[in-house]
Amino acid sequence: LASQLQWSTYEPAQNDIDASFAASEELIRWTEDQGWLPMVASLFDGGQSDQNHWTNQLACHELETHLHTRISRDLTAFKGRIGRYELWRDTMKSREWIDRCGEELLINAWKWAKEVDATATLCSLESDILTPLTLTRAEAYHNTLWGLSSKGVPLGAIGVQAHFQGEVDASTVKHRLDVLRELRKPIYITDLTISGLEPGQHAYEFEKMLRLAFSHDAVAGITIGGP
Repeated sequence: LASQLQWSTYEPAQNDIDASFAASEELIRWTEDQGWLPMVASLFDGGQSDQNHWTNQLACHELETHLHTRISRDLTAFKGRIGRYELWRDTMKSREWIDRCGEELLINAWKWAKEVDATATLCSLESDILTPLTLTRAEAYHNTLWGLSSKGVPLGAIGVQAHFQGEVDASTVKHRLDVLRELRKPIYITDLTISGLEPGQHAYEFEKMLRLAFSHDAVAGITIGGP
């Protein structure tokens, strides 16, 4: 449910959720039959995935009201069946809602989600943290999450998307995982992809990344992305 529960996908028009709920329910039931629970779902991305989505046309007080309603409705509907929520993807990059309406919107979203489903793990998720082209992203991510936690955000886990172009710089990846480990939360590496390599080298780099991830004491899990 990485994208199915994203607001722009799940509720394409206001209160239009019947088809999305049915599709999500079918998928969850199928995973239950396979014994694959708990599921992971992503809820918000600050409106960046669809600039024309109806939520981007709302005034701040309306956005806050609908955000609260959406969290209460959908986390109640799937309570106990989704084990981890990537609550707000790319908080550092997708800041239009935050810059326009204030950080309280983000903080309240976390708190409301925890109130509705205290059993679910609430996870951050940020991209471009592990790649060597962005030298200070891990430190900035650490400081962002530290600041949010100090304001009462119930951060349960840390998510990092892992998209690599070419070889994996193992020392850089380890250093950045070490930086995030200081927050004392489990780290989930998601959507791992490695592109731009011949098949043999691709397999070698993939094995390198998996060994590095699973040997790091802060990493709780890793998921593989598409080609």
